[in-house]
Amino acid sequence: NNSQISLPSDSSLEIRRFEQSMMAFLEHNGLPTGSVLVPVPQRIAVLRNIPDAIMHLNEEQRSQSLYISKFIAAVASGLFDAALNYVWDETINELRRRVAQYDLSYFYDNAVKNPEKRKKLEDESDLEKIDDSELIHGAKEIGLISELGFKHLDFIRYMRNWASAAHPNQNEITGLQLISWLETCINEVISLPLSNITIEIKKLLANIKTNSITQEEAKQISTFFVDLTQDQANTLAQGLFGIYTRKDTTVQTRENIHRLLPELWNFVDEQTKYLFGVRYGKFVANNDQDEQSLARGFLQIVNGESYIPDSLR
Repeated sequence: NNSQISLPSDSSLEIRRFEQSMMAFLEHNGLPTGSVLVPVPQRIAVLRNIPDAIMHLNEEQRSQSLYISKFIAAVASGLFDAALNYVWDETINELRRRVAQYDLSYFYDNAVKNPEKRKKLEDESDLEKIDDSELIHGAKEIGLISELGFKHLDFIRYMRNWASAAHPNQNEITGLQLISWLETCINEVISLPLSNITIEIKKLLANIKTNSITQEEAKQISTFFVDLTQDQANTLAQGLFGIYTRKDTTVQTRENIHRLLPELWNFVDEQTKYLFGVRYGKFVANNDQDEQSLARGFLQIVNGESYIPDSLR
């Protein structure tokens, strides 16, 4: 309730008193005092807009948003470069949490393009091994964030790398920029509900790994494919390829994919289909014989061996 969250009328005075004491302490110890803290009016501009920025967070989300609390403390202290770090940390924490609740293998297949790196990623603990750029790209690919949200987050990631306390720099951040980035991270990630399509894909991936899907059930499931965007259909097909070609995938799961893939194949674009042929070629080049055989088997399901490069086919 915004009426219960307001900035005390004497906040400006209290902040100025804190600043005077801090500057006196630094000066007494012979430390620099110039360009250390952001001017008080800039801090007040951010603090006054905090209620509007966090209004979409429910009570549970607020109680768990530790880095937003640190963000506000950094703002009040005049350390905007540190505040930007904290809002980014909150965003990355939330993205990792959402990815961990999804299908991790599906996420890793779409987020990580380096085959050798992908082989080393298995469970939730490995999320820390992928770059922030890979995390937000993968989240976009599997539908956890929108294309526009990805563009916004990628810009904030850039600013975090070059204007925050993450690296030495003298770039200035204004109060309106900072509150805008906080609002973006909240709206595009922290408070964003999952779309119906994303939820359905999550259920489907869980079902093909745990249940046996009959041919009739595959036909029923395929009616959902009509609602997929081109990118979603491509991404789902790539996820199925990743599952099918892993050596630890069960026979039942591969049989499920065998029934579903022909229904999905017509919704996949040509570029993605050729990508499967290229990935088969990489298995051949690396002498990954098991994966090579499985990749070819995947293409054989849909008579797709023509997408294998001529020299290998």
